[in-house]
Amino acid sequence: MRMADTAYGGEPKEEERITLRAVTVQLTRRCNLHCRMCGQWGEKGYQHSCRDQYEMDLSRWLFVADQLASLEPYITVWGGEPLLVPWLGDFCCRLSELGLQHSLVTNGVLLKEWVHSLGGLFEWIYLSLDGPPEIHDLVRGVKGTFARIEAGIERMRQEFPHQKLAVMTTLLPENMGRLGELALYLKKWGVQDWLLSPQIFLSREQLYLYSEWLSSYGIRENTGASWLAEFSCGYGRNLAENVERLMANYPDLRLRLSVDSMQPEHLPPWYNDPEADILPLSCRAPWNRLSIRSDGSTSFCLDVSDGSLGNILEKSIEEIFQGPEADRFRRGIDSAGNPACKRCVWRWRHNYSYNGQA
Repeated sequence: MRMADTAYGGEPKEEERITLRAVTVQLTRRCNLHCRMCGQWGEKGYQHSCRDQYEMDLSRWLFVADQLASLEPYITVWGGEPLLVPWLGDFCCRLSELGLQHSLVTNGVLLKEWVHSLGGLFEWIYLSLDGPPEIHDLVRGVKGTFARIEAGIERMRQEFPHQKLAVMTTLLPENMGRLGELALYLKKWGVQDWLLSPQIFLSREQLYLYSEWLSSYGIRENTGASWLAEFSCGYGRNLAENVERLMANYPDLRLRLSVDSMQPEHLPPWYNDPEADILPLSCRAPWNRLSIRSDGSTSFCLDVSDGSLGNILEKSIEEIFQGPEADRFRRGIDSAGNPACKRCVWRWRHNYSYNGQA
């Protein structure tokens, strides 16, 4: 195995093996919501042009599961919306039979209908909630969404009271100052973890540089415009103050920014100076994680993920993860870097803590 040999953070790296610790599986691109900030199905989302794209069936995904058994990574199941997949339970049962730990990321709209089938299968269930009822429904683009999620959580607590639940909240202008109202629901539901995530985005300058970077790799696909966003002056400081206040008011909740190395003081430069490289570290996901998309193509990235390292319908997972395209991407990340990484929270997971994390 190739050893990573470049430095980050101004210090020499420890020996870093290319070891597959975590795999995300995108069972479907389809979703039943249209979240305002989502690069997939938001107003500018790139998935709108992929409605008829091929998606692997259960037999293909069972083949994937069998390959993963010998590699033993931690698996996160997501989408799109995975609860739209009718054979989701069959796939996850196979993961359990193979002794593979796995978690689910869902918008929770269909959770109530799935509780009996899925309860006890996952180590964690991660639910996306962006505020109290009216705020969440506004952000998610469908009325009644919060109420359906609440009904699903309540049924889960009745049938599987020990199921670990985590809530993921994207920090947005719409929920600034309103997350204390959501905290009261989380306390009532016995949520074990609350993760606040700054918005992943590209500035116009980053979008231009990202387009140039893709061209240098010969990648024609470019979904960067789906993540384009701008923020008013002072937005980051106001957000940081609100997060600090929230943490102080609810010390009994396991409330934190989505990556442990991020603190509220990192939020002002995150939004107010998007061109600044506020973390002099390269992303470590390519050394530890692989994402398998619904059509079998692969990438290291979950969100801004143009191009493919290879397709599992043509090569084994191990061949792809250790292959020349993967190696070329790692070298590119460690040298010039991907411009889209500057405002991606995954870059902050430089302590390699991918296991059990959504």
